[in-house]
Amino acid sequence: MSKYFKDEISYKKYIFWYLSLSIFYFILIELIHRPNIESFKKFLTSTNPLTMFFLILFFTFSSTYVFIFKKPIILCNIHYSVWCILAFVSNINSFFKSTPLIFEDIFLFKEATNIASKYINKAVIINFLLIIICITLILTFTIKNFYNIDVKLFNTKNKLLNLFCYVLFLTSFLILKINLFNYGKSLTYTVSDFNITDTYNKNGFFYSFYRSTDIFFSNNITSNYNVNKVIEIKNKLKEYNPSNEYPEDNIILIQLESIFDPLKLKNVNFSQDPLKNYRELCKNNKNGEIIVPVIGGGTIQTEFEILTGISMEKLYTKMPYLNLLNHNSVESIAHIFKDYGYSTTSIHNYFSTFYNRVRAYENLGFDTFIPLETISNRDRSENFWYKDNLIIDEIKNKILSTTEKDFIFGVTVEAHGPYNTQINEDITVESSVLTEKERIELQNYVNIIKHVDEFIINLINSLNNLNESYILIFYSDHLPTLGENHSTFNKTLSNEDFFKTPYLIITSDKSKNIEFNDENLHSYEFLSEILNSLNLNTTIYQKFRNIFKKHEDFNEYEKQLLLDIKHNNIYENKIFPHEKKQIKIGNNSPIITNIKTENNVTYVFGDNFTPNSKVVVNKKVINSEYISKTCLKVKDYIPKPKDIFISVTFSNKNSPLNSSNLFEFLN
Repeated sequence: MSKYFKDEISYKKYIFWYLSLSIFYFILIELIHRPNIESFKKFLTSTNPLTMFFLILFFTFSSTYVFIFKKPIILCNIHYSVWCILAFVSNINSFFKSTPLIFEDIFLFKEATNIASKYINKAVIINFLLIIICITLILTFTIKNFYNIDVKLFNTKNKLLNLFCYVLFLTSFLILKINLFNYGKSLTYTVSDFNITDTYNKNGFFYSFYRSTDIFFSNNITSNYNVNKVIEIKNKLKEYNPSNEYPEDNIILIQLESIFDPLKLKNVNFSQDPLKNYRELCKNNKNGEIIVPVIGGGTIQTEFEILTGISMEKLYTKMPYLNLLNHNSVESIAHIFKDYGYSTTSIHNYFSTFYNRVRAYENLGFDTFIPLETISNRDRSENFWYKDNLIIDEIKNKILSTTEKDFIFGVTVEAHGPYNTQINEDITVESSVLTEKERIELQNYVNIIKHVDEFIINLINSLNNLNESYILIFYSDHLPTLGENHSTFNKTLSNEDFFKTPYLIITSDKSKNIEFNDENLHSYEFLSEILNSLNLNTTIYQKFRNIFKKHEDFNEYEKQLLLDIKHNNIYENKIFPHEKKQIKIGNNSPIITNIKTENNVTYVFGDNFTPNSKVVVNKKVINSEYISKTCLKVKDYIPKPKDIFISVTFSNKNSPLNSSNLFEFLN
């Protein structure tokens, strides 16, 4: 091979630097990805030598494609630099969501940057600059030493033969990479659906991220789809006829962000109980714990399991709202209540674009979605997120505005992390096992959830004033992000409690008995157990589980049922049985009632305006300012007779969500 270089020294120099750079960048990426040097030391000392050799080999082999170009060492630096940036993003992702970067997180890049920008601090900026400086120095060195050395991997005189050799090389590279990756599955730590952070810590960032990419794309592969097994499930479902009654209550399901009982922590003392209202309610109402699929982040995974009865472990995607529900309807509990004649509504006190919720909720069968953009009064908590009390009036107004019964699903956000912002409240925390940083973080957290505890009692009081029967169900999506790699929980909580979150069920009719066995109850089973207790119908996925749970080939049948989501053979004539219609955004659309001009300033009057409302005149967006729920101020535009005004509510990505009536300016 040395004949393709200027001399023997160039050849040896290239091989040496290529291998040296690969090992150096492997170490650098792991250092960047991890929260501290101790985590890196543990990775080096606890990893099996054969596994470590494979991880470095796979990392090195991933860049061998650069040798088809003339400046491979320079391109090798650029290749690894991209991975350094991804590792840094993963570090930041772990800080905010307590989970490292997976492939599907890329689809949330804009939303994530909007949130992260609120918490960027001096340390983050310094670390990022140090990485850029380090990469720049290495790249400068390699350009200086290798720029004048050209490499030509195949040096035949026939151009077609050269092209054939390069194609063969790339094909061999891809095949070997796939085979090497598959071989690595037998050496590396098994992917943990419950604790992705643990998987990344043991397998390293590069291999783990590559594996998350493989899992994402495998979700779209249906080569193992077996329609005969699906037909067999379909026939069994026809024979399944459980007792079924007609519901009479409004059903309100509330997903509480990052709530757990802090009093479960060992060697930690609190000056007050942050969940005193919740604890009092538990004395006389059904309560307990469910097992959720995530810790510290991954809200939509728990949310998806609750609504559909599908286990995330078997779905092969961590972002069903961005992937599966972007193109497919999936039977959910919203569809079931629509069949009962209910109005179905989802409410979220954050922006609609986060996790693609508009499209996802539409494909889950909701009639209406009320996101933050359509809510006029917005109060923030001290840790940036919007207060949960915002959704109380939306729930109340929705129930009052419908003649039919309501199924309302509320997703809260106030207790979202991180918890490094100082909260000026009165609950103090003492602990002999936590570091000062961990103690302050936990203290901030309990002072935040004290307000969530107040929200719970406020919502109950509001519902009691409506004189309508209801069943109110609270549950939490996951434990909060506390400490680096859950260090707070590692010191104070039993491992078996890492994936357990509380639930509470309140009924307006105290004679209504909701009883079920919640021992080892998973979130995908939770609603089904409640509905079974009420003799109500449930989703096709939970019916399947009830029939096949003792079958020796349960896992294979479940896999086929999930693959069938894209084929619909489980339904008669392959037609999804629930009507799909465009989701309505907001409980009430904006209304324009009058337009006045005063001192060269135009005011638009009406109702249901929000900070996301903009004035559109003759199909052109005009610079406007939100004044109140009933008034918008138009800047730099004086209306002319017969101008057509519309108020449009835009998302934070500037896509229209709803609009008002057409209003013609006459004078």
